[in-house]
Amino acid sequence: MPHEVTEFVIVPPVEQRAQIHGAKERFVDYLVRRFPGYAFKVSAVAPVGEMDCYMIYPIMNFLGPDGNSYMCTKPPAWLLGEISRACDDFDVERSFAA
Repeated sequence: MPHEVTEFVIVPPVEQRAQIHGAKERFVDYLVRRFPGYAFKVSAVAPVGEMDCYMIYPIMNFLGPDGNSYMCTKPPAWLLGEISRACDDFDVERSFAA
């Protein structure tokens, strides 16, 4: 029962964390428009260390119709790279992101 990753957790760089959280709804909307069919959440805390770049974490498990937990297939590296570049391109200062 293979299932593709459809949800990602984004951890902003330390220096941008407060700004991104202030524009969290707009940031998530920007990502959803750039990547239709995917969902995004923004985390305030990095699970490991304090990075100076966006960290993209795919949600790799899901509950099947039988109630059991299953692993998703690993997302392609190009997709993670595209999401990372889109995060870098987001302009938190603009009233509407491009």
